[in-house]
Amino acid sequence: MNLQSHSPRSRDKRKNAVGLPVTAKLRKLGAPEQCHAISTISDLDGHQWPLRETLDGVLGMGNGIVLSCIPGKLAYYESEEKNGRYILSRRSAA
Repeated sequence: MNLQSHSPRSRDKRKNAVGLPVTAKLRKLGAPEQCHAISTISDLDGHQWPLRETLDGVLGMGNGIVLSCIPGKLAYYESEEKNGRYILSRRSAA
């Protein structure tokens, strides 16, 4: 499936400029190449997707999505509110 088909606007330079830093931050925190999507969009929900492609396709959609990178430890959450983007990270116990 083409993730871009779920975006209200086509891929543009501004969108890629947002997706790349988020991907880089997640990768630095240990995110693998694939993520698990939890979404209100049934075509995306419950499936594994390439992290970068998924972020490029969903940033700014306004539907609300969780991308689980490392279950229980690292995820990306985008709320339905404008600019509601969060990296969720649990630190390991010392």
